[in-house]
Amino acid sequence: MADIVRYRCSGCGWIYDPRFGDAANEVARGVVFENLPAKFICGVCGCPKAKFVKHDVLGGKPEVKKPEVKKPAAAKPAAKKPEVKKTVAKKPAAAKPAAKKPEVKKAAVSKPAAKKTEVKKKK
Repeated sequence: MADIVRYRCSGCGWIYDPRFGDAANEVARGVVFENLPAKFICGVCGCPKAKFVKHDVLGGKPEVKKPEVKKPAAAKPAAKKPEVKKTVAKKPAAAKPAAKKPEVKKAAVSKPAAKKTEVKKKK
């Protein structure tokens, strides 16, 4: 079997592959790019045939590539946070003596004064 030449649209990147043709432009399978009509346009973005560039050449037996299925990325384990040691403030070795409370003097209780008897002086 002859080599398969694929062409890429420079406008959007769509690839014309003669193995599949182009349903949007009603091009049957097996039509090589050079045999497409001059009015051929990209089925995705509408760029003319002149804007297509050679993409690659597939030789030998045509192989239909399966689309790559990306597996979801495995969840990475959460990074451990560095352990922070908490330090407790220690009490000083020699504790200060407690401040003495000021002494409160008790008020002197006064005894009732004895009644003075006045002696009247005679004149």
